Amino acid sequence: MLSWKQAVARYQEPMLRKSIWQVVNTLIPYLSLSGLMIWTLHVSYWLTLAVAVAAAGFLTRIFIIFHDCGHGSFRSTRDSATCSDTLKSSCGPARLGRSLILTT
Repeated sequence: MLSWKQAVARYQEPMLRKSIWQVVNTLIPYLSLSGLMIWTLHVSYWLTLAVAVAAAGFLTRIFIIFHDCGHGSFRSTRDSATCSDTLKSSCGPARLGRSLILTT
């Protein structure tokens, strides 16, 4: 019987190929669903709400990836500033827009 440390040992090092695939298969569907939400506004608010629920799942996954980038889990080197800074810059305008809406 393996101890839990031996069982998870192979997951301790990040794999760049899998990391890139996770970012791609999260951002593309999220951006597609965001565009679809804009398009469905002219059709039905209920349809937009249904698409928004799916987009919320991808947004949650984007947050998880951003959090892991901050800890350096997506790169094999400890220099995770590139990954983290890229996600921060892409999330920055959304946060700015939200803060402007809340303060007015």
